[in-house]
Amino acid sequence: MWRLSALMYGHFAGDAYMGFIPALLTLVAVRFGLSHTQLGGLGMVGALTASFTQPLFGHLADRRPALRFWAYGPLVCAVGVCLIGLAPTPVIVGCCLLLGGLGSAAFHPGSASAVAALGGKERGGLVMSLFSAGGIIGYALGPWAATTLWASLGPTRLWQCVGVAALATVLLLVAGRGGAIGAMRAASREDGPAVFSRTALSVLFLIVTLRAATAISLGTFLPRLLEAQGARHLIGPYMLVLIGSGGIAGVFGGAISDRIGRQPVTAITLLLAGPALWAFFHIDAVPVLLLAISGIFLQGALPVNIVHMQALMPGGKSLAASLSMGVAWGLGGLANLAVGRLADVPSIGLAGALGFVVVLPVLAGALALLPAAGAGEAARLAERRRAHHAPDE
Repeated sequence: MWRLSALMYGHFAGDAYMGFIPALLTLVAVRFGLSHTQLGGLGMVGALTASFTQPLFGHLADRRPALRFWAYGPLVCAVGVCLIGLAPTPVIVGCCLLLGGLGSAAFHPGSASAVAALGGKERGGLVMSLFSAGGIIGYALGPWAATTLWASLGPTRLWQCVGVAALATVLLLVAGRGGAIGAMRAASREDGPAVFSRTALSVLFLIVTLRAATAISLGTFLPRLLEAQGARHLIGPYMLVLIGSGGIAGVFGGAISDRIGRQPVTAITLLLAGPALWAFFHIDAVPVLLLAISGIFLQGALPVNIVHMQALMPGGKSLAASLSMGVAWGLGGLANLAVGRLADVPSIGLAGALGFVVVLPVLAGALALLPAAGAGEAARLAERRRAHHAPDE
């Protein structure tokens, strides 16, 4: 359990610094007078770097499970993000985002593979959801922490905040001491035959990508919308509600999926996320409640999908994690540029552009209803029922 706690803290710390980025970019945009398109482009740098380099780290982690290079990921990420406050030009801001993205990319595949090994077959959904909750809660606290630290310390002293990540790296190195986690990850490669299906992987990958596009667009442009409405003080709290509610929901989603299956949890939550987001943007009453409900439905099945993709690729769980936690989010990050361009069209504006985003989770939910989205689920649930009803020896 203490190893899982260390991994959760590492995920919390690393994603907290990544959560700095939306709020910091909003402040940087004001400082440098950036357009919506330029803001979206900068946001895309961090997202693409943190995403498209993950398969490289995932492949390395699968080939060399005893290596613990991923333990340094949170610290590298923190250094890159905190240097944004010292950046004199938007180009240097982009370089800082590049470094932060590389740190995040190094951490996720190997750590997710370690978590899968700790959870095994019986508790895979629950354990992964706890790990994911650590990251999501950290990411949720990031915008609030960033705006608070920017105001209290000033942008040039953000580098003083890397201690949280340094502690995470120390704990991760201790957790993997003696090769314990590496040995479990190597053993988990023998979990059983792969339930490999290109169709199933493609459908699941598209589902995760559409969810990521929604989450990244909201993370980048909801703070800008609040800034434009004169509600900068709400950026941190609103992002905390949106992302934090999703992290908490993920724990329950993972536990429920272990019992009733991953497909229904994925389909139901995503189909409801679109209407919830529409209500938040169009109904003035109880905005915080509607935002929390949106976060619950949008992210409730995120850890479920990570575990599902790993189940489809048991011999390459780090690579599977890099696809679901990395590449899919990188492709989803491309939506930032599209939403930014729409927001720069006078007849559409930022609020109108965000209105298009609410359609994406509904499309993902519809895909989750396809038979391919439930590949391997019937056999897994049947095996679980047999294990629970088997007489004790």
